[in-house]
Amino acid sequence: MSAEPVTATVEPGADAAIAVSVNDATGAPVPGADVLVVVADEAVLALSGYQLIDPVDVFYRTAFTEVGLEVDRGRRSILLADPQELLDAIRELEGTIVSTTTFLGDGAGGDDADGGFAADLAAPEGRSVDLAQGGDGAGEIEVRQNFDALAVFDPEVTTGADGTATVEFRLPDNLTRYRVMAIAVDGTDRFGSSESNLTARLPLQVRPSAPRFLNFGDDFELPIVLQNLTDEAMDVDVVLQTSNLEIAGSAGRRVAVPANDRIEVRFPVRTESAGTARFRAAAVSADHADAATVALPVYTPATTEAFATYGTVDDGAVLQTLAAPTGVFPQFGGLEVTTSSTAVQALTDAVFYLTEYPYRCADAYASRIIAITALRPVLDAFGIEDMPTPAEFEATLADDIKELSALQNWDGGFGWWFRDQRSRPFQSIQAMHALVVAAKEGSSVSQEVMENGRWYLRNIREHIPADWTQETKDMLEAYALHVRNLDGEADAGAARALWNRGGADLGLDALAWIWPIVADAGIEAEIERTFRNRATETAAAATFATDYGEDAHLILHSDR
Repeated sequence: MSAEPVTATVEPGADAAIAVSVNDATGAPVPGADVLVVVADEAVLALSGYQLIDPVDVFYRTAFTEVGLEVDRGRRSILLADPQELLDAIRELEGTIVSTTTFLGDGAGGDDADGGFAADLAAPEGRSVDLAQGGDGAGEIEVRQNFDALAVFDPEVTTGADGTATVEFRLPDNLTRYRVMAIAVDGTDRFGSSESNLTARLPLQVRPSAPRFLNFGDDFELPIVLQNLTDEAMDVDVVLQTSNLEIAGSAGRRVAVPANDRIEVRFPVRTESAGTARFRAAAVSADHADAATVALPVYTPATTEAFATYGTVDDGAVLQTLAAPTGVFPQFGGLEVTTSSTAVQALTDAVFYLTEYPYRCADAYASRIIAITALRPVLDAFGIEDMPTPAEFEATLADDIKELSALQNWDGGFGWWFRDQRSRPFQSIQAMHALVVAAKEGSSVSQEVMENGRWYLRNIREHIPADWTQETKDMLEAYALHVRNLDGEADAGAARALWNRGGADLGLDALAWIWPIVADAGIEAEIERTFRNRATETAAAATFATDYGEDAHLILHSDR
């Protein structure tokens, strides 16, 4: 098969077409073949080293080894049946007509125009440049602003009777080379693929080379590259229009660009405020013109300082003296004053939610046991309205301990909903965490359940799947060490070994769990320094962020 652009070189934003041709091994055309056509920016594909996969290898990969059948449920080794044959079989069995609906996008994309952008970038008085002076052909310049890396994704191309098809689309505004990729399928056992290239270029090209982001107060030179792809030299007028950027000096220049060469023009600019900075660079020479628009995030200053004071107002008023800080940006920061009868009030909704949670699974039991055990004395002391009575708390706690214990498997671990389900590492550690704190607070917990759970925690590394990320494995091992420490079984050697293996690269929760266990002053100091470096402080709180990526669901991790 082949998939070639009708015109190999076109202008950005112009209409383009890909001619697809599918033939069999004898050279005869293949009508009715299903074809997927993708046109994407070659530069983006090169960053990841992406290569089109051979469809024959995908659908016909060998699934056998020398010792027996290798079961592989991955997409890479699935052989798809003919959907029409499946429908025919269903009709024969049920004697009914089955209707089908295809949920596939048409691959079309909407325009990416920014209607309010022209107003944002109105040239300030005294900085406008009349580009019409560049030549009689220079008037309004079409601004390039749709820089989508994906030009087309069409999964529903079908060849005609002659084995050909044409895919028409409009290119984004990138000045680049696109890779055209196509995969064809005919029936259940014939596949093919093809690649080619399409180039988008202009005689005169404007290529802004802006940074990825800015900080408030930045002074920098904004580079604009002008490229001449003709065989004659050009005198080019270039102008810069900005929003949330202050230009130091003239916003326009006239420069000479040699034939088949490029030059860089730099404009000194300064950020005005946090938010988004936008600029438009336009260039014109005789009948040739180009313009591009770029938006950049402008962040607040990277360093902040927070100061807090606390007190109690029992009667009358309290006078607090404040000293205004100096040498700061007045646009940022502020004064916050908060009052509360007790901070415990913020926990009541969470307690109500846990006590009324309807699902009877291991993590729900464990979460409720931990919360009620920790908060029950505080909630009783403050007499929160509508809160369950102490007797009701005791009954709920006893019932949850009984139900959770009944879910324990033979290996000492816990699954989700039933006994004898596969033990899950995080749920097992969490369940033992709940039973340990409940037992320490005087609740009755089966000693057999506790001993089996302790054996599971001591051998936690054997229960973690080998294909999980190292960060997740370290977190689970640290959590198990923490629960064992709560249970009076501190393992300083294992905690130090975990630190020696991961050091400051361990997750913050893992570091917090091994901190009280390592029994090494040097390691403790390093952990403290790591926490200080990773803290985000405000006047009201210090916060820490953790991220486990795609493994987050394995440990019930959330950023909420």
